[in-house]
Amino acid sequence: MENKTFSRIYAAIFTIFAVAIIIGTLLFFKQISNAIDNEKESLTNELEILNISINDNLDKLSQSAFLISKSNSLLEFEIDSSRYSPEQAYQLLLAKNFEDVLQIQSFSIKMMNNFEVFFPKTQQTLGTSAPYKNLTDKKVILFRNWLYEKNQSGALLSYYTNNLNSKNLESTNKTDYIVRVSVDPNQLLAQNMRSSDGVALIINNSIYTNNLFNDANKFFYDKYANGNTDKNSFITFKHNKIYLMSRYQDDQTPLFTLASVKDITHIMPNIILSIIAFLTVISILTAVIFYALSVIRRKIHQPLREVTSGLLEFQQSNYDYRINSHAESEYQYIIKNFNLLGQKITTLIQDVIDEQDRTKSAELKQLQLQMNPHFLYNSLSFIASAAKLNMTDDVIEMCYSLSDYYRYILSKSNGDNTIKMEMDAILTYLHIFEMRSQRLNYQMAINSDLYDIKFPPMLLQPIVENSIKFGIETSEDNLEINIKGFIQQEELILQVEDNGKIITPKEITYINQVILQGDDQTHIGLINIKRRLHYNFGKTTSLKVSQNTPRGLVVTIKIPVASLV
Repeated sequence: MENKTFSRIYAAIFTIFAVAIIIGTLLFFKQISNAIDNEKESLTNELEILNISINDNLDKLSQSAFLISKSNSLLEFEIDSSRYSPEQAYQLLLAKNFEDVLQIQSFSIKMMNNFEVFFPKTQQTLGTSAPYKNLTDKKVILFRNWLYEKNQSGALLSYYTNNLNSKNLESTNKTDYIVRVSVDPNQLLAQNMRSSDGVALIINNSIYTNNLFNDANKFFYDKYANGNTDKNSFITFKHNKIYLMSRYQDDQTPLFTLASVKDITHIMPNIILSIIAFLTVISILTAVIFYALSVIRRKIHQPLREVTSGLLEFQQSNYDYRINSHAESEYQYIIKNFNLLGQKITTLIQDVIDEQDRTKSAELKQLQLQMNPHFLYNSLSFIASAAKLNMTDDVIEMCYSLSDYYRYILSKSNGDNTIKMEMDAILTYLHIFEMRSQRLNYQMAINSDLYDIKFPPMLLQPIVENSIKFGIETSEDNLEINIKGFIQQEELILQVEDNGKIITPKEITYINQVILQGDDQTHIGLINIKRRLHYNFGKTTSLKVSQNTPRGLVVTIKIPVASLV
């Protein structure tokens, strides 16, 4: 019971310990997750602000292009082109220094950009960029009429004030000129960024960054540009650093995608500090728990288990068991008194055994003293009568028989007596009665293999004496006594049969259930035999009386072979 109790205590402690570790681990990872989420939110906000700034700049550029397309000089060019040839109208526009106006307008936006006017009829361009024909290799229509143009020299984002015919670059609304504003994606990104690197502009799977020489950043950008991941954000490691990758695209302005990489290694000191704090708490908690378990085991569990073991030894009748323990407090008192109790029990048991030996010895001597006077008196009377009749041989035989019989009952003890000695004494006893009375016949059938078995003296003799007493003295018929000894079903069977007194079933029941149970103290002969049987061979032996046919009794003794020495 105590092992189960302490097993539950240990299980509960370890469960609490495991739950604490799990909760601490979850809180630790929650802290890391919160730190990363904060970095993600910060990076997303930065990209969102950058996106707004870029779109705002593009809107300003497109608005400027629109205002240029409505300038008085270009309106006068349309009028002049109707009165003069296209070349003459173009020369008049040049004379007004309109290219200077475009140059001034280009720098007024405070970023690297180009404003130009293309004249399809003359195939000539006014503006700050290279000739228009160098930018006609590829056009892709994007958001708000902004185009992504690319040629051998690079790529530009371009805005045209009029819709174009993609084949011959003429205005679809039949104007005589087309105003165009263009900006380099790298310059657009650099103009709006707050930091010097870490952000990429992704347009049509092309990457633009203000730091093309940062291989680490370019590697991260390629993950988005080449479609290697569909995640908007993820954590990656490179060059012993932790990087947070994020992607942002405004659904309302899908002109480009912003991708950013941020070194978040700076959060590691806090994480390491949290790890150290977490491991420190776990270590302290572990030490406290194991110390508590050690105290519980040393001061409570171990002494209690020792006391329990001692009680189990007592249940096995091992009263010599002593607890060797240095337990403290109340357990020291318990163990001390437990050992004292064991010592007292051992002493008491030995006293009881000694008293039983003395009692059995006294009972045997009392039985012998009860038999001897009456038996000796009758035998001496026979000798006196035979002497008067000059029956010398009978007198001699009787004297020798009495001598052998009394030598046996006065000198033998339990230690060296055998069944053969007991049977020889009984035969002598019967022979003495046979000489005194002509009405006694007896037979003995004992297997010779049983002769050497150790057997208490004077155990069967009282049974034979009862047969004679209640047979001859209560009847005038001849008395027959049969004594048998054999092994049957792992038991030694000894029986004394007689044809003496007629006995009723009620009397048989009374003998077995009252006299042999010790409830009738006036008949001590049979109960003493039963006690001696139990004392010498254990409680598994039995003594039972039954009716003989047609008259008399059968007294049966059963002793397990395993109990014989």
